[in-house]
Amino acid sequence: QKLLQDPIVAPSALARLSGRLRGLGGRLKELGRRPAAAPADTRPS
Repeated sequence: QKLLQDPIVAPSALARLSGRLRGLGGRLKELGRRPAAAPADTRPS
């Protein structure tokens, strides 16, 4: 609780969490695009 109450630590922690969420969101988007495109490219037409 002390860390959350610290005006200096709290914003940095929130920034880290938001950064991680953004990074994970970007990875999920990339992973979502790849499987959809990969089978179509590797699939014999």
